[in-house]
Amino acid sequence: MGLYRRLPGDFLAVISPKSSLFSEDYPMTPAITAAARIDAATSLHGFSDLRAIRDHAALKVIQQGKGVWVMDEHGRPMLEAAAGMWCASLGFGDEELVDAAIEQMRTLPYYHTVGGKSVVPSGALAERLLENSPIRPGKVYFACTGSEANDFLVKFVRYGNNAVGEHRRKTFLARVNGYHGGTLAASSLTGMAQNHRGFDLPLPGFLHLSEPHYYRNALPGESEAEFCARLVDELRQVIEREGADTVAGFVAEPVCAAGGVLIPPSGYYAGVQRVLREYGIPFFADEVVTGIGRLGTMFGCEALDIQPAAVTLGKGLTGAYFPLAAMIVDDEIVQRLLQGSDQAGSYFAHGATYAGHPVGCAIALALLEIVRRRGILAHVRRVSEVFASRIRQLAGHPLVGDARSVGLMGAVELRPPQGAGQACAGIDLARQVHAVAETEYGLIFRKLANNVCAFSPPLVISEHEIDELFDRFGMALDRVWRTGGTE
Repeated sequence: MGLYRRLPGDFLAVISPKSSLFSEDYPMTPAITAAARIDAATSLHGFSDLRAIRDHAALKVIQQGKGVWVMDEHGRPMLEAAAGMWCASLGFGDEELVDAAIEQMRTLPYYHTVGGKSVVPSGALAERLLENSPIRPGKVYFACTGSEANDFLVKFVRYGNNAVGEHRRKTFLARVNGYHGGTLAASSLTGMAQNHRGFDLPLPGFLHLSEPHYYRNALPGESEAEFCARLVDELRQVIEREGADTVAGFVAEPVCAAGGVLIPPSGYYAGVQRVLREYGIPFFADEVVTGIGRLGTMFGCEALDIQPAAVTLGKGLTGAYFPLAAMIVDDEIVQRLLQGSDQAGSYFAHGATYAGHPVGCAIALALLEIVRRRGILAHVRRVSEVFASRIRQLAGHPLVGDARSVGLMGAVELRPPQGAGQACAGIDLARQVHAVAETEYGLIFRKLANNVCAFSPPLVISEHEIDELFDRFGMALDRVWRTGGTE
């Protein structure tokens, strides 16, 4: 307990809208706390500058959270506009979720779901997910993380294909800048060069198609319809080149999250699915980010008219209160798994220690009930209008190249101002705005590649808090603009 600084019981009381809290009340370079020093000396951190953390304890330690706000070890309140890692969907400190965890901990804190055993919350949650899913009939397999769920999907599909004699059907098609996780298979599905470099990835059997980002990738004079047609034709050409009987499936996020909140143009998914059906290739939807309400629908597939053969879930499934993910597969995949199990002597040789963990499943059941009873989906659809309006207003800023959103996912893609010259082309404006926003204006968002500032606040955010979010972001953007946007 000695590592924790005593913080105000209700730190929301110290927050004042558009205050100068960060620029005046706190030092720009606060003293390094004991918690940060110990952490830097003992831990490795993902997607970070490992040397800066080791040598300078370049860490922000978060100690407390309530609603859409968190507080760091210095007592600084911050508006969390990224929901952590796209995942704290009901915000921080929701007492109903905490109570669900405590009750299940006291009843049965752990048991497994392998070898003919199970737990009550696991079956109940699988039933609820299937009732609300775009896949029926089907079955559910639980995992700990979205990475695991996507990894297991690759494994299960290949197993099922082998069971029915389709031994050549191994290749998975994914997209450039799609993100699917951190395991070897999930990282291979991921279409980001920086996630492959140094790890001997991608593994064989993973190919990446063009990202459906019209702003970044359209040819001069190309309309959105022509852009979609070109990408759909690319899919057809790759299938023809590889051979349709070698392709196990097409994997895509309904909205590409970590790749920059990439929202495909109208007509893209209709064309993709038409080609996949023609060649008998299934569509697998990675809904680790978009699932459970992010787009104002239970599943992102509903919002974008996708008919998948499998869906993977994570992040919002428990609102980040417990590591839990899920894979929902259609009956064709289930029948192939059954056939493979029969061929192996009535034994399916896959299992995971924490699959269907009773505490995680109990929390997820509570979350689904909260989503229903509190009208979270309707709330998201309502506040998304304010969210979209505030993002669109940024489109005319001198540093903004593109501003886009769908549901409670949005991105502002920055660019050097017109006339800035070639020397400014490589400037990481997003990094500068991100640093100013956190340090001076108490705003946390995701800084992504290609100068993208991404927003995915908790689904419980209010209209007032959305205004607060973009007021603070606008001040940070203006601050960088006034200083010339140079490094």
